[in-house]
Amino acid sequence: MIAGRAAARGMGKQKAAMRAAHKEKQKEQRKQAEAWFAQFDLEGDGVLQRSELAALLKHTSGFDPSDEALDMALADARAADVRAGVEPKDGVSKKAATAVVAKFSVRRQPSLAPLS
Repeated sequence: MIAGRAAARGMGKQKAAMRAAHKEKQKEQRKQAEAWFAQFDLEGDGVLQRSELAALLKHTSGFDPSDEALDMALADARAADVRAGVEPKDGVSKKAATAVVAKFSVRRQPSLAPLS
């Protein structure tokens, strides 16, 4: 039984470390979103409009986003706001910005060349 308790304490320490790492990552993401909004939120309203979002996505990925990609990014942002209990906005909120950029970046990764 003693070994079981020691293992349980070890798992508790791992969970605490994972929670701390997650909180640190969230803190970094909030900082990144603040920097993006300072640079790309030209209207200063706390929401990235379509053109502002396009500039941000181009800046972070190096590619001009297509109209379809922008539509999907705006829909994702709206869904993220709804899930977070925030009133959806016509654009991308700071809360949804990092998720939208990360999702766009993953979609833009080049696919592997087919094996011959």
